[in-house]
Amino acid sequence: SLTSDISSLCPCHRVWMRVVQVVSVLLWLVARRAGSTLMILHQSHEGSHAICESFLEFCVAKVECRELYEANPIYGHTGPDFAGIHDNNVGLIRVTGADSKLMKSGVDADDDFVVVLARTDLLRWGVSQYFKVVTQSHLDERMGKTDHPDYSPYVDPQFQTGIELAALDLDEELFRAVLDELVNMWTNKVVNLEALKKNNKRFGIATYEQFLEGGPDYIHKILQRANVTVPCTGATYIHKVTKAHSDRLSDTVRNFDDIYRAFLYGNYPTWGDLAKQFMDYHI
Repeated sequence: SLTSDISSLCPCHRVWMRVVQVVSVLLWLVARRAGSTLMILHQSHEGSHAICESFLEFCVAKVECRELYEANPIYGHTGPDFAGIHDNNVGLIRVTGADSKLMKSGVDADDDFVVVLARTDLLRWGVSQYFKVVTQSHLDERMGKTDHPDYSPYVDPQFQTGIELAALDLDEELFRAVLDELVNMWTNKVVNLEALKKNNKRFGIATYEQFLEGGPDYIHKILQRANVTVPCTGATYIHKVTKAHSDRLSDTVRNFDDIYRAFLYGNYPTWGDLAKQFMDYHI
């Protein structure tokens, strides 16, 4: 063995071989850290693509903002596990349901850091989700500018450029159904958080609202929480995602008063209510 070989050498050689052995271990650890993966775990319309591409501003290598793993009833599964994800430093994973087994087996406790995205403003999240899911088949009418050179049918509006959403009257019953589904997603997210904690995984919770407020500073905080060294700041990159909805919901929802009343009467729980045991994990 290497240890017995060292013991047979003269003192100076033993010291040198021990130094080589220690340095080799340190280099191995550095290589593992350099190859670690920051997994962005999201569900639907939580700002995942905008947040993902923002890591490019910090010169993070191998940022992949398409879904590297897809577990969504609408889109199906793109793979049985997280195979291929560890070829990237930052990658997107969509898991809309509760999957404790996946949280245990797919995440490396030493090298991976999971950024669990959450959207805390249920009303705005509901409007965003309504436009994506309920009116998906009416995208032409919704865009209102089908002759725009950058327009492509059946593409999520956040991936369009120079397109303004046409205001709509939302169906109250369908909107309540959307909100119910989003609350269910919150519940599933909490189950996945519990699984990550139980299995001693490294994770933190990032919210879309904090990202909108903090921008690059918030991305920097995420990298610091994950113990990732920032190669640079202020790098330029091509933005592939645009903010599709106005900050003022009445610009997008013509019957906003009715929708807001339906939201209030629904007495929906808040993200803080459902995830109160994980408040310390928020970044």
